[in-house]
Amino acid sequence: WAAPTVLYTRFQGGLTAETGQAHALRLSTLVAQSQSICFFCDESELKYQDLLARSAFARVILSNRRRFASLVLLTWAEGVSPATHVLAATLGEQLEVLTDVKAFEARLLRKAPLARRILGAKTWITATQ
Repeated sequence: WAAPTVLYTRFQGGLTAETGQAHALRLSTLVAQSQSICFFCDESELKYQDLLARSAFARVILSNRRRFASLVLLTWAEGVSPATHVLAATLGEQLEVLTDVKAFEARLLRKAPLARRILGAKTWITATQ
């Protein structure tokens, strides 16, 4: 948690089906404990993602749609992948997909002003360089 109603997730390297399922289960548990969540997901350093992992994530969002006040996804700076386009189409206007790190961080800090301190310095290397 970056703030009481702000959940932050960061993926690096690869996201296998097994890890994606585990993340979806954990996310589902956290969502069930809250009435309203602003969800921020940093996938900018993700090299690959199993389709089952993305599907598990989408199912959690769709089954708890009313609990998500906002969904912000940071993807590769090179552009939005076809898989992310499909996810955005599935989730609709509720999902905001960004490719700019500074824009993502600005949105996160508006919702969770203490995020830098809570999440740790390594998360914010781009903001301080």
